[in-house]
Amino acid sequence: MVERLGAYGIKIGAAVEVGVESPDGYREYKTRIEDMERDRLTLQMPTFRGALVQIAMSEIVQVMVTSEQDQATMFLNSEVVARHRVPPGIWMLVVRVLEVGRQQSRGYFRVFFPSKALECSVWDMSSGREDAYWKPLNATIQDMGGGGIGLLSQDPIGEGARVRVHFVLPYGGGLCRASGEVKIIRELGRDSRPGEPPLGVGIEFQEIPRSSRERLIKATHRFQAEEQRIKVDRQANTVGALG
Repeated sequence: MVERLGAYGIKIGAAVEVGVESPDGYREYKTRIEDMERDRLTLQMPTFRGALVQIAMSEIVQVMVTSEQDQATMFLNSEVVARHRVPPGIWMLVVRVLEVGRQQSRGYFRVFFPSKALECSVWDMSSGREDAYWKPLNATIQDMGGGGIGLLSQDPIGEGARVRVHFVLPYGGGLCRASGEVKIIRELGRDSRPGEPPLGVGIEFQEIPRSSRERLIKATHRFQAEEQRIKVDRQANTVGALG
């Protein structure tokens, strides 16, 4: 439970982005914090092309703000609890923060999102440097984050190997292409022998476009927000059934 947002370096007047799910898809809107008390934030109602953005009561939204303490990006999974108008006719949106996520340059959130990569290959130099090529790797994605990706590989692979991946981001985040280095290898299953598949492979990104990394970070946090929304809905349904 979040009790004091000020402890996270969040300040009144800070610029924020609010991520909202609508029938037209997911969109982020820029606004600012007008007031703050315990676990509640009062925001100016976001607008789009001059019109107020329609956000329903009890809607789960994601508020993204930069902490003044360490310049980390904070991802606040929140629930809309009130809407009201203040003079001279400005609409405000009040949200209750359910969960605070922190994103720093030295570490990234990762989400468990099993999926098939559009391309997954390893730089094979077994025949010599001059004959090296990108060899297809029989692997599936297990988890992802802004700093790297986790694979389940059916092919042998060594620590330090270069891997190239091309995959689809969750929730309509688009395509992402990146390459990196194998940092972690884990043998999975009681019958696995060292170095034999199936292998859990942790890859640290070394080459990824900045725009792709930003979309990947937002997609993973949106995934977390959706899981939080489902959790809240289930709790509400349980309470309703007991009542």
